[in-house]
Amino acid sequence: MTLETQLTPPPLETGKCAECGVTRQVADLVPFARCFVCAECKPNAIRKVTTGLPIGTMWRNGTQLIAFRGVAFPNRCVKCNCAVDDKRLVRKLSWHHPLIYLLLLFSPLVYLLAAVCTRKNAEVLIPLCDAHRAKRRNAILTAWGIFAASVCALVAAAALSNGWLVLPGAILLLTSMIWGVIGGRVIVAQKITGERVHLGGICGEFLAELPDWAG
Repeated sequence: MTLETQLTPPPLETGKCAECGVTRQVADLVPFARCFVCAECKPNAIRKVTTGLPIGTMWRNGTQLIAFRGVAFPNRCVKCNCAVDDKRLVRKLSWHHPLIYLLLLFSPLVYLLAAVCTRKNAEVLIPLCDAHRAKRRNAILTAWGIFAASVCALVAAAALSNGWLVLPGAILLLTSMIWGVIGGRVIVAQKITGERVHLGGICGEFLAELPDWAG
């Protein structure tokens, strides 16, 4: 053993905080609920445990929620933060890099092929209160009603050979599609990676109880 080896102290053991993900010395980490958190994150960890949130799986980044794939949401509505039961709205989200949209300038078909080949999918179980479930259901029913009116207008235009009815029929058809997409959408996938989902459309009260994303 050389003198240099004798004078070199043994490497310090390190670990990552389950909340912020920062690597720290083990002596600076506190065992907490089958994981380790640093002293700065311990208040957030205690708050998450008391409100039903799992530790180290969900964060906020401005108006965005970042969570591991398959994480269980707490029993709070993502739109108003009120208490809910165990019922969940199952949504299958998809996302591709925004630069893919530039292909629309060249060819919609090329864009479609690129989007299908590069998109990432994730299934999210969303907690919603009865009021927001009803709001979403009513928006979807309204969209179907507008769609039915558009079909009636287009059929009448063909039966009466009246071209003036085609325009309102087309407008109603477009309106039904937009209304259905916007009204039926609860959250938005802003990014999907192999490990995490980045979601928009979450209310500020829900996000306020999450720790900040450390990157």
